[in-house]
Parts: sequence; C-alpha cells; structure tokens
Amino acid sequence: MRKLIGWALLAGLIVLAVLAYFGNSLLFAFYLAALGNAIAFHWWYACSRCSNMCCVFNVRSPEFFARWRPVRMIGERSREFSDIRSAAAGVPLLLSVAIGVVAAWLFAPLAAIVWLACMSGVGYAYWKTACAGCGNDCPANKNAAYLDWKQGSG
Repeated sequence: MRKLIGWALLAGLIVLAVLAYFGNSLLFAFYLAALGNAIAFHWWYACSRCSNMCCVFNVRSPEFFARWRPVRMIGERSREFSDIRSAAAGVPLLLSVAIGVVAAWLFAPLAAIVWLACMSGVGYAYWKTACAGCGNDCPANKNAAYLDWKQGSG
C-alpha cells in the first residue's frame, strides 16, 4: 500500500504539471523549476539523512517506491531518530505545488479543485502510513516514541 501511495504522489505532481502547462506557460516553467529545486533540496537535505523506514521515499527503506524486488539492507547502521527539521524541508515543495495549482486554476478551476481534493486524500494516506515511524521534527509527526525522546532531549 505504501508503494502505491508513493506512486500516487508522483502521478499527482505529473498531472499538476500537465494542468499547469495548459494554464499558463510562464507559471508552468516556474513550477518545473521550483519543483526540480524542491525535489533536489529535499533529497539532499532530508531524504539522505532520514531514519524513517516507513517512508516510501527513503532509499534505505525496504519499501522504497522505485524498488521492484524486496531487499534487506546489510551493514546499514541503525539510527534512533534523524531529527531533521521537516517543516523547513517541506516549504520549497509546498511553494512549487502552490505555483502549479495557480497555473492549473488558470486552465480549469474545477480541475484544480478536483486535483486538490484527490491529493488531499493521498496526502492523508501518506501521513497515516509514513508518519507512524518518523523520527523528524515536524508538526505532523505522530510517532509517540520520537515525541517522548524529543521531550527528554530538549
């Protein structure tokens, strides 16, 4: 189920790109540039250091969304919590999506609303499955063990 959610998030970004393309070519170019920057920043800043094995975008996770066969990581050191400021890492991604939604709105407001509704459902499903094992400093974190650890260390 987690891999399906990862692919749905990726497909949602592609659908938004198509809607943005038909909405406004300048905003489409900004969307692609901002999205590429956000993904590169997120991958470099967060994903490369993340300890969340429940996240489908973590390459060390057995459920990495682009992996076709299950793997067992050997020699990977165990980390309790990565404690990454996820809210700061998520801002560039949210900004790029906002640009895409504005461009999609210029094409078809109803399509933008339907896209937002669908992606809200997919985002909620991602939150329910991935945030259960998260060890990052995020307002949406619901991992009780991490929250207890954070209270004790701060």
